[in-house]
Amino acid sequence: MPRLLAVALLLFAAPLTFGEELWTPFVLRSFDGREASAQIALLPVRETRSSQDSRLIRVAVIRLPAREAPHGAPPIVFLSGGPGIPASALARVPVYFDLFAKLQAIGDVLLIDQRGSGLSLPNLTCPVAEIPKNFLSSDEAFLAALSARVGACTRFWSAAGVDLRGYSTTEIAADVDAARRAAGAKTMKLLAFSYGSEVAIEIARRWPKQVDRIVFASTRAPDTMLKMAGVWDQQLGTLAASVKRVVAELDATPANVETAAGTFAVGGIGVLTVLRADLPDGRALPKVPEFVRVLEGGNYASLAPRVQQIHASLTSMNLLTLAVDCSSGWSAERRRDADAESRAAIMRNVNLQWDSTICNAITGRPGVPPPIRRTNIPALFITGTLDVNAPAAQTERIRKAFPRSDHFIVENGAHETLPIGTVQERVVMFLRGDR
Repeated sequence: MPRLLAVALLLFAAPLTFGEELWTPFVLRSFDGREASAQIALLPVRETRSSQDSRLIRVAVIRLPAREAPHGAPPIVFLSGGPGIPASALARVPVYFDLFAKLQAIGDVLLIDQRGSGLSLPNLTCPVAEIPKNFLSSDEAFLAALSARVGACTRFWSAAGVDLRGYSTTEIAADVDAARRAAGAKTMKLLAFSYGSEVAIEIARRWPKQVDRIVFASTRAPDTMLKMAGVWDQQLGTLAASVKRVVAELDATPANVETAAGTFAVGGIGVLTVLRADLPDGRALPKVPEFVRVLEGGNYASLAPRVQQIHASLTSMNLLTLAVDCSSGWSAERRRDADAESRAAIMRNVNLQWDSTICNAITGRPGVPPPIRRTNIPALFITGTLDVNAPAAQTERIRKAFPRSDHFIVENGAHETLPIGTVQERVVMFLRGDR
């Protein structure tokens, strides 16, 4: 990562204009030591395209060249999740490195770091700040700490000249089309994961003739950001009663949990925050029963490593995530239904970070999602049966706007299905043009 950062800083220092040659030789290195020859560009784009006076920022794009594909084949653009998960970092994970190598047999692969993240510049990581040791003692304390963190970070980046209105799905989608044009392609194929699906839907709405086909893996669409807590409670299954007891005990009397970062007061929200991360995660989900069993036995010291992780994530947060989420926003109906389920649920915290007061500090007010426009673009939807973030029933409703689509259900798959071998095979087949 230091080498990647050095390349980014070198390119950012150059006075780029829209007409200059942008692509520079680059080596993508996987975490298991493999290398792939590539090119990198930091595309100069306006921070807020609606303003001609807006400054230029840089969007990082890595191009993995096609192997064996016909000349002029549409590139495959990977749209990562988050918002704020850098494609340049995800591509170094061996299973994704393998997937992108397979896709190079079909066309160039473009890996785009969403503006504000990864190698794109500026990177909206917040300055390090002190987090209160009681931030996990109650829902109110957590929200107050997050609100203070977001407020300070917003003031920092605003003072640095950042226009946070420019960090939205609308602008990210336009960045993708800019990457297509920079690659010299007339059309493109999209491989979208999680939040990247929302970007793909926006691209299909605005530039349908430039999109050849789309894979949606773990689909997040406009007005699906707010989660339905009842689905998360169902994921708890037979653990629901135990989790409810543990949360109630800690809500009544928060535990003092010692970590390397200090001693933290941990209430029920601490346990729920861990479960908020683990229930959608196929790697962590099998460990949840033991996690709950240990807590039910009164061993709250076992929370120490997870509390430290949560503290670190809040300390090093990137403002892009909430800026984009708040810009995406929600409808009044979705807010009403999500809030009603959360009030009655064990997993009451699934939407805690998407609070109107936090969004007001960043974007002025939460956005209103646009309707999904019906399109004849061929699409493949991929959903795991254990995906609480993007459940299959929700995806079926989204599919109605894509009449030329198939839905591949992954049995026992969680939110992240792209690392699975059979899923990769299906993705390659579809993007190659097979049904």
